Amino acid sequence: MKYKRIFIFGGTASGKTTLAEKLSTKFKIPYYSIDDFIYKKGWKLKYTDNQRDKKLKQFSSKKKWIIEGVQRGDWILPAVKKADFIIILSLPKYILLTRILTRELKRRFQKHPKKSDLRDTLTLIKYAYIYKHDNFIHHQRLTKEHNKEFVILESKKQINKFVEELK
Repeated sequence: MKYKRIFIFGGTASGKTTLAEKLSTKFKIPYYSIDDFIYKKGWKLKYTDNQRDKKLKQFSSKKKWIIEGVQRGDWILPAVKKADFIIILSLPKYILLTRILTRELKRRFQKHPKKSDLRDTLTLIKYAYIYKHDNFIHHQRLTKEHNKEFVILESKKQINKFVEELK
């Protein structure tokens, strides 16, 4: 594959992690969630901003990587600038909402480190609902400002076709 550094943006429950895992396995490229740079193990404690920024800069200076996340802000710019390719997932709201509810219900009945309460679930729903009017626009702008090659995928079918066609 000609891309060695890939940044995947998308709303909550858009399939960022699943896509990152598929690409990582297919091309033997390590991947991280942007949350890995924010939260310490267990998801309860955060790194300081300086620790977070240093971790991201170190990781993004590697020759091969995939990073996925929904976040925005100047702190992600080192990775965006070094990315060879950006994938933006923009699935319909009803799919995001269905996935959030399904995921959260499964977690309630399993021992899962990211188990959330009702307030957390409602926050995820809110962010999924506003993604196309907020971070999606920001992610597109970042991609264009830094002249990055990119693709916007709007369905599971498009995502699967994209993965199949990559060589």
